[in-house]
Amino acid sequence: MNRYEIPYRPAAPILDPRADALWADVPAGAIDCFPWYASGVKQSTVFRAVWSPEGLSLRFDCQDRHIWSVATRTNGYVWLDSCVEFFVAPNPAKPLNYYNFEMNCVGTYLCGTHCDWAEGYRDCSLDLGLRVATTIPGPTKNESPADDGWSLVALIPWAHFDHDAPHLPPRPGDLWRANLYRCGGQTDTQLACWSPIDPAIRNFHSPQFFGEILFTA
Repeated sequence: MNRYEIPYRPAAPILDPRADALWADVPAGAIDCFPWYASGVKQSTVFRAVWSPEGLSLRFDCQDRHIWSVATRTNGYVWLDSCVEFFVAPNPAKPLNYYNFEMNCVGTYLCGTHCDWAEGYRDCSLDLGLRVATTIPGPTKNESPADDGWSLVALIPWAHFDHDAPHLPPRPGDLWRANLYRCGGQTDTQLACWSPIDPAIRNFHSPQFFGEILFTA
C-alpha cells in the first residue's frame, strides 16, 4: 500500500503556486499509475502536502500540453477539465467515509461528502472555506500550442472533517486513507492515480484502494 508522510508547518504556505521555493523541502509524490491507459504520452503529475493549524495544504505540478477548462460554477463538472483531485477518509474506523476535493486548472472546485452520516453524496463546498490558486488565469482556458503545464495550491480547512476525524487538527502519528488523481481534460483524457486502482473498476470513487497518509511532526 502506498504511503505518503505529511510534514507539519506552524503556518500554512501562502496561497501562491509561483512560490515554489516554500515547497522545496517537502517530499514529493507522483500520480503515475494509469489503470485504464490506452495510448499517448503519460503526462507527469507531482504532488506535495503539509499540515498546519489552519488546515491541509496541497500542491500539484502538472505537465500538460493541452490545458483546457470550461467549468466555472462551484460543484460543476470540473472533472471533465484539466483537473486534479484529492479523496480522503480521515477516520480509520470508517474507511468508507470519504471526502472528495476536485479542482480544475483555473481554480474552480467541487467538494463532496460520501459518508454514512451524510446520507450519501452531499455538497459541503460553499461554507467551509476551501481556497484554491493556480498559475492559469480564468475563468476558462482553451488549448494552446504554448501549453506545457500548470501548478495549483489549495488549503483545505480542518472544518471539512469535523464529523469523522478522530483529532482536529491531526496529531503526529495519525494515519488517514487517501488517493490523489489527475484528469486530462479534452485532448489528453487519460486518468491517473497515486494509489493503484484495479483496472476492472473504472471509478475513482473507490476508497478500498486508497493509500495511507501519515501526519508527522
